Amino acid sequence: MWRRLVPVLAELRVLTVADLAALELTCSAWADMAEAQAAIDAAGGAWYTTINDAGSEMVRAHPALAERADAWRRFKVGLVEFGLTPAARAKVAPAEAEAADPLEEFLGPRGLVK
Repeated sequence: MWRRLVPVLAELRVLTVADLAALELTCSAWADMAEAQAAIDAAGGAWYTTINDAGSEMVRAHPALAERADAWRRFKVGLVEFGLTPAARAKVAPAEAEAADPLEEFLGPRGLVK
């Protein structure tokens, strides 16, 4: 997720060095969500049946469903913080553009004179 979000955030000019911890938490939430989904998929689905002491069949939710829901909530919080949802986009202001470095402009992108 890191590789997908950083270019988008850089283009929107909403990512600064101070935001890296928040970005890490957002990406971690995505990884947690994917891990929970993999557990659900490996179990054959989100629901399973058990037999209780009385011999009745009971349908139960896979425990990873709650983990996935929590991870999704944390991921969405991160998306909102960075303005990556339609509702949140208008509330996030881009960072001020850095002033151009005259030496960098003179040397060019590879350190060579243009």
